[in-house]
Amino acid sequence: DHGRQQGYEARHSLEVRCAGLDAAAALLQALADEVGDRLTVDGVSLAATPEAEHLTAAREAAYGDARARAEHLAELAGSSLGGVVAVAEGSSAPGASGREALMAAKADVGLEGGTDVVTTSVTVTWELG
Repeated sequence: DHGRQQGYEARHSLEVRCAGLDAAAALLQALADEVGDRLTVDGVSLAATPEAEHLTAAREAAYGDARARAEHLAELAGSSLGGVVAVAEGSSAPGASGREALMAAKADVGLEGGTDVVTTSVTVTWELG
């Protein structure tokens, strides 16, 4: 009992998703105004869902790069590329380039957008001609 208070402490953890930065900032500000010093925010992660055209462009660039490398390697081996045997795609997890922001209670809450990178990878296997 050396100076410890008697009683209990309850904690709750929530994950909240918002459709935009303005909505998220307004929600955090409202929570800070209502709860005050008792509010603890462990972190804010910002993530964007890439649009289809950005994913398509990334996929096309990855395939083009794979083909150029394969053609160069085949040329070094004294051969040429034949038909495609297999294609596999993999990409980074959404929000892999996430950012964190911290908030102090009773401070104005502002969230700021940033940049995001859309990446994908392809593995293509060709026959040698």
